[in-house]
Amino acid sequence: GEKSKTLYSDDLYTYDSSYQTIDLTEEKITSAILNVTSEKIANVYFLSGYSDYSLEYSGGMYYLASYLKDEVLNYQTLDILVKGSIPEDCDTLVITTPKKDFDELTTNEITKYINNGGKIIWMQEPYMLNSNTEELTNINKILSLYGISFSKGVVCEQSSSNMLAGSPELIIPEMSYNSIVKDIYTDGSIVMLD
Repeated sequence: GEKSKTLYSDDLYTYDSSYQTIDLTEEKITSAILNVTSEKIANVYFLSGYSDYSLEYSGGMYYLASYLKDEVLNYQTLDILVKGSIPEDCDTLVITTPKKDFDELTTNEITKYINNGGKIIWMQEPYMLNSNTEELTNINKILSLYGISFSKGVVCEQSSSNMLAGSPELIIPEMSYNSIVKDIYTDGSIVMLD
């Protein structure tokens, strides 16, 4: 039809932290085929206006945006105060570390979206507003729909062999070998933030 996707030779490989080449050919070609043959492409909206994170280069999520370009989806930012509502074509709403409480309009629109079966991805900094979580009344209203609430506290590792660089909030979990984790088991690349 009228859809097309162009892949360049640079798109087909990348490098890991030790500068070893990683072949992405199969992944990129599969994604391109799905992109031009899919009848419905998911629409993902990133909530804006409440977080320091954005999809622009200076917004801290630039690399996520670059990976999303390869997925079979459309993504864009959404300011509910400007738009007035969450668009009907929103398949997933992404909320990234709000730095302030939501206003009533945003709270009502997100609540309505969830109650109508909408999907949310909530990405949260571990230290976000740890000192004034009581002031997040509207955010807590939304999270309570999932049985979650912000609370004060930090989980810390006590064993120095299970923490990264002497930081007890950067926990290195003990992993047993399993085929599910075979790609990450060998290089110990998992660190959990509290």
